[in-house]
Amino acid sequence: MTLVATEIERPTRSIPEILQKTRVLLVGAFDDGLHAHTALRRRALERLGCRVSSFNLMSDGGWLSRLRRVGLHDRFARAMAQTAPAVVLVMEGSQIGAPLVAALRRLSDAVWVNWFCDGKRAPTSIEPLAAAYDAVFVAGSAAVDRLHAPGLPPARYLPPGCDPSVHRPMRSRDQFRANVVFAGTATPHRERLLSELVEFGLALWGPGWRKTKLRDYCRGELLDHGDYVRAYAGASVAVNVQCSP
Repeated sequence: MTLVATEIERPTRSIPEILQKTRVLLVGAFDDGLHAHTALRRRALERLGCRVSSFNLMSDGGWLSRLRRVGLHDRFARAMAQTAPAVVLVMEGSQIGAPLVAALRRLSDAVWVNWFCDGKRAPTSIEPLAAAYDAVFVAGSAAVDRLHAPGLPPARYLPPGCDPSVHRPMRSRDQFRANVVFAGTATPHRERLLSELVEFGLALWGPGWRKTKLRDYCRGELLDHGDYVRAYAGASVAVNVQCSP
């Protein structure tokens, strides 16, 4: 038997070239505070050459939609008809159950992808939604192994990144200066761990902290994304407590 070495055929185009002008409908919660990351992900897709349209799950469609009682299905269907996406990329999308996704998929040949980018989300809460998609991405590598089951699409680990034009060193002053900083939503798990850091000069930013025993260390709840960056930039030590046990 003669073995002949063959060269593996590789794509002739780079990833940006493949994505160039790909129409993407980005579905998620958009605001300038807790959900500012969605807009940053849109910008990242645009930098790769995608033509991105947005569907804001935090919007009810405005007063005219409320007057006409236009529901989520109809607003979503209208957005798909207007944008004709090749890819529908949903960020979490707990409001969009599997039956709604199944109904919307009949409207086009678009590929449906969900990026479960919240590292606190348990695989058991992902499974009922994941089955409706062509592919899913998760923020934790441990979740990938638990999502390999019959009837579920391929699951891939996709960690968060940063935008150097936004997440950059800067000088912080006044209330943004602190020895130890945590910015994020209050949870019992985080409260328990962070209470051990009080003596080191703890400063907390994010919703819910003023309803906990650490309320005196909360310097602000509803911040825009720039203030979150300033809070961490002004810290001597920045702490991240990502997942609950």
